[in-house]
Amino acid sequence: MRSLPSLEVRSLVEDPEGYVWMGTSKGLIRIHPQNGTFHWFTKKDGLTDDFITSLAKDKDKNLWIGTKYGGVNLYRQRHFSALLPAKIDPNIRKIMPDKRGKLWIASLEGLYRYDPDVQQLQTYRHDPENRKSLSQNSIYSLFEDTNGSIWVGTYYRGVDIIYSSLTPFTIYQNHPSTRSLSNDVISYITADNRSQLWIGTEGGGLNTFNTAKGSFQAFKHQPSDPYNISSNLIKSIHWDKRGILWVCTHLGGLNAYHPQSQRFEHFRHDPSNPHSLASDNVIAVAEDAKGNIWVGTDRNGISVFDPHTGLFQSIHTHSSPLKISANGIRSFFLDSKKNLWIATGAGLNRLDSTGKKMTWFTSENTLNLKSQDINCVSEDAQGQIWIGTYYGGLCRLNPDEKSVTTFTEKDGLPNDNVLGILEDRQHYLWLSTENGLCRFNPSQQTFKTYHDE
Repeated sequence: MRSLPSLEVRSLVEDPEGYVWMGTSKGLIRIHPQNGTFHWFTKKDGLTDDFITSLAKDKDKNLWIGTKYGGVNLYRQRHFSALLPAKIDPNIRKIMPDKRGKLWIASLEGLYRYDPDVQQLQTYRHDPENRKSLSQNSIYSLFEDTNGSIWVGTYYRGVDIIYSSLTPFTIYQNHPSTRSLSNDVISYITADNRSQLWIGTEGGGLNTFNTAKGSFQAFKHQPSDPYNISSNLIKSIHWDKRGILWVCTHLGGLNAYHPQSQRFEHFRHDPSNPHSLASDNVIAVAEDAKGNIWVGTDRNGISVFDPHTGLFQSIHTHSSPLKISANGIRSFFLDSKKNLWIATGAGLNRLDSTGKKMTWFTSENTLNLKSQDINCVSEDAQGQIWIGTYYGGLCRLNPDEKSVTTFTEKDGLPNDNVLGILEDRQHYLWLSTENGLCRFNPSQQTFKTYHDE
C-alpha cells in the first residue's frame, strides 16, 4: 500500500459515478470512496502536465482539467486529450462552466470562452487601444451571477464584467469618478438577497454594485463621519440571520452595517472597557444557534457579542468566570447538543449549551491525551466527539471520564498529525493527515489507507 502522492490539493470535484477527483501538484487522483482505492494519473497517462490547478465538470459530465504548465486537458471515455495547446496559455488558474454549457478559462495571459459543442475558442485579452477590452490579462477568479453575466477578478486591475448577451467587457476600476470602484485590489465578493454585489477591497473600503444601474457605491473610512466604515482594509464579510452585514477589518475592529439606516456600527477594542472587542485585528466572524456573534481575533482569544445587550464577553486564558486554556484559537465546532468546542494550541475547551460552564481537556487532566495541540474537532452520528491532534494521533473523547482512546501510527494511522475529520453516510471517518488520506471504521477500529487500483 502507498499513501497519496501529494498533499497539495488544488481542486476537488465529484463525478456522476461517485468518484472524487483531486487535482494536486503531482498529478490527478481519482478516489473510490466506497472501497478505499485511488488511481493516480500523470503525464504518462496522457496529461500534458502534472501540476493540476483547476477541475470542472461540463453539462455532458466530462471532466476538464486546468494545469500550470500544460494548458487544458479533457478526460472523456477514459482518455485524456489536450485542448488546442497552441492557442491557449499553458498557465491555467480557473475553469468555470456557465449556465449555457460554455467553459470560461482564466489564465496568466488572458481569458478564454470555449464552446464544446462546436469546438470554438474565443480569446479575450487586454488591448491598450480598446477601452472595452479586458483590463488585464492576469486573471485570478471567475464568478457567474444570477443573470448569467461573468465577473472577472484581475490582479491589480479591479473587476471586469461580460454580460450574458456577450457584449464587450465593461471594466470597473478605480478612477476619480465618485461612482467608480474604490480600489483595484479585491479581497471579497458576495451578494445580498436583492442581487446586489458587495465587494471588499484591501485599501478602498467596501463597495456595493447595483447590477441594474451599473453603478457603485463606496463605503470608505472618513474620520469625521462616525457612521461610516472604520477601516478601508476589509478581510471578510458575513450576513447574519437578522439581515445585518458584519465586516471584519484589519486594525479597524468589527463593523455592523444596518441596511435600513445605511449606517455602520463600530465595535473597537477599548482597554478601559472589559465589554469591548478583544482586538481591532478581526479575521473571522460567525453566528451561533442563539444569534450571538463569535469573533476570532489575532492572538487575543474570543469575543462573543450579545445582540440584545450590545456587549462583548471576552473569553481568554485569564477571564472569569469563563476562561480558555490558550488564546491561540484553531477552530470552533458546535455539536448536536449545542455545546461549543474550541480547539486551541494548548488543549480542547467545551462551552456547554447554557453558556455558563467551560470545561478544559488538556494533557494534565485528560487520561491518554498525548498531544494538547488540537487541530480539529468533529462529532459522529452517535454523538461521539473525535479530536485530531498535532502529532498525537486521532482521539475519541469520553467527556464524562475525561479520558481519550487514542489511535496512532502503531494502530494503522498513516501519520499522527491529524488535520481534518469527516464522517460519511456509512459512518466511516475520513481523516486527512500529513501523510495522506485514510478511512477509519469506528466499530472495528481499523484503518484503510488508499492504494492504487
